[in-house]
Amino acid sequence: MEDDTWEMSLYQKLEFSVNDIVKNLTSSNVIGTGSSGVVYRVDLPNGKMIAVKKMWSSEESDAFNSEIRTLGSIRHRNIVRLLGWCSNKNSKLLFYDYLPNGSLSSILHEHASIQRITEKSDVYSFGVVLLEVLTGRHPLDPTLPDGANLVQWVREHLASKKDPVDILDSKLRGRADPTMHEMLQTLAVSFLCISTRANDRPMMKDVVAMLKEIRHVETVRPEPGLSKGVHLTAAPPSPPARILVSQGSSNCSFAFSDDSI
Repeated sequence: MEDDTWEMSLYQKLEFSVNDIVKNLTSSNVIGTGSSGVVYRVDLPNGKMIAVKKMWSSEESDAFNSEIRTLGSIRHRNIVRLLGWCSNKNSKLLFYDYLPNGSLSSILHEHASIQRITEKSDVYSFGVVLLEVLTGRHPLDPTLPDGANLVQWVREHLASKKDPVDILDSKLRGRADPTMHEMLQTLAVSFLCISTRANDRPMMKDVVAMLKEIRHVETVRPEPGLSKGVHLTAAPPSPPARILVSQGSSNCSFAFSDDSI
């Protein structure tokens, strides 16, 4: 490795040589592995500790360049910060902030063992999945304002009395009123599922019942003998408890009781 010329780029003011990094890439310093590389804990001469990902092979150029493009332009409290990178014809290294609180795997395991998993926690998770479908966003979408997660963003949006239609995926907006009504009813159900207090969340059988009640205001074929152009329509479903969803001629309104927010 010492015979090759290294290219390096740093996004933070750091003082170290490539040799300071390379000599620490040993099995005893491994803190994790992934599909694209292995991660090491590296102590710099100034006492600072960083995490270094070494790509599995020099052929992982697509994954390497993708991480540089993505993480190099994002600053988010839930995403580890990319400090820089270096590479030569044999190796590709990425430098990150070192987070000392363990791996995601171990935390999910400190959580599954200690937390009591209940039906109400599953209902919450289902509510998050509904929000993902309706908004087209990941639960930790880095583009959400102020580093909020998806649930926080939805709660704050509705608490501030903003138009709930703005929560929906842009690809879903502007559809016919019956369809918008259906999506907003589903949004209402998801909001019940993610209630802060577990006791306020519905049972899963109630969630299923509410979702079954959400359907289009369908046009019924006129019976023989009725005047041409006259149609009968099915009555719209009743809204879920504590939630009012009304359908207008050109838009849908959405209102919550104060205690639900």
